[in-house]
Amino acid sequence: MECQLITMCDIQQRNSRLNDLIQLRINLVWNTKKKLGFLKNKLRRPGSKIIEPTESEVLQTTQLLPGDIVRVRAKDEIQSILDERGATNGCTFTPEMYARCGETYKILKEIHYFYDEVKNRMCKCRDMVILEGALCSGRRRMFSDDCDRCCFQFWHKRWLEKLEP
Repeated sequence: MECQLITMCDIQQRNSRLNDLIQLRINLVWNTKKKLGFLKNKLRRPGSKIIEPTESEVLQTTQLLPGDIVRVRAKDEIQSILDERGATNGCTFTPEMYARCGETYKILKEIHYFYDEVKNRMCKCRDMVILEGALCSGRRRMFSDDCDRCCFQFWHKRWLEKLEP
């Protein structure tokens, strides 16, 4: 029996030059869009610093455990928590996640480590969870086909509100 990763080399296909150019264009557009979003958020909150959680938020986030029922906070509440990069303590709130605002989920698992494919290493994190049923849709606007990986979205505990049982 062979390892699946070893046999992956056999099924790879070389991109055509046209696909390489399209990928280059997508990367340029994506990076430009990211930088423009950063500047827009910076202008929206001039001189902003890391937003410290209130005492009640700290108490609430430490009490969120797997199995708890939570509600994703409203869009304006979450935006008040985000920094100029659109993140909370480095955890980015993606545009796709706004569609889940106000919805109720069950915490599936607390995240302490994850593998960053861009940096190609394990990363340590805190105050992050994954929610049952809250998966990435796989829709990509700049690509002709959708992603089929069904990744979990990472949620910072400050974006969630615990509901009483």
